Amino acid sequence: MDKKKDTPAEVETVTVTMSRPVAEAVQAACEMYLRLHMGQFNDLAEDLCMAKHYADMDAKRFKNAEDEKEDFYRALENRNMMQDDMDRAYQMFACHPLIEDGMRIPYRAEQVWLSIRHALAWHDKPEGDWTNVSFDKPLNRSDQPQPTVKLTTTADHEPKRDEKEAKGGRTKSEKRCRDKNLRSLQKRNNAGSVQKWLFGSSQGVERRTNQRH
Repeated sequence: MDKKKDTPAEVETVTVTMSRPVAEAVQAACEMYLRLHMGQFNDLAEDLCMAKHYADMDAKRFKNAEDEKEDFYRALENRNMMQDDMDRAYQMFACHPLIEDGMRIPYRAEQVWLSIRHALAWHDKPEGDWTNVSFDKPLNRSDQPQPTVKLTTTADHEPKRDEKEAKGGRTKSEKRCRDKNLRSLQKRNNAGSVQKWLFGSSQGVERRTNQRH
């Protein structure tokens, strides 16, 4: 008798459905993860030190142009100091293992970043752009197959027409609604015919009533 296996089957692929804003956030996170392992901290320092200034500027929280200018230069100074400190710390303390050891996970993240970027670029601009690297075939430096990105648009949710119904210009749901209305109308017509057969038309009933009087 075979013993029941407690170990679940190995997961081969993972499918995740997300909105475009979430996909763009995943794309940015994977790119940042790769760059941090490569010692590129400029984007991180930019985001951390300049985000508040840009948010205040968009929300028009500054009382005047002088306050905005002063805050901008203060944020720039903080950004530059943070970049310099992180660069020095990386050079002093970061170990540099072999690429196949230290970059295994970052290169897998790179796959996701480039695949999402490539799919969205071709969707937004189907004619392509040879001057934009986003349209280039995604680079794969990892030990895993290239991820597959499938985009679903709002047009994909519109009702589809089959060949017969396309001739009449009606979808299946429209046809069902039309048939239901026809059946309801037939029932009302049949009921009216029976009433007319039993009692005659309203004019005939009124005429016979007047004759009696």
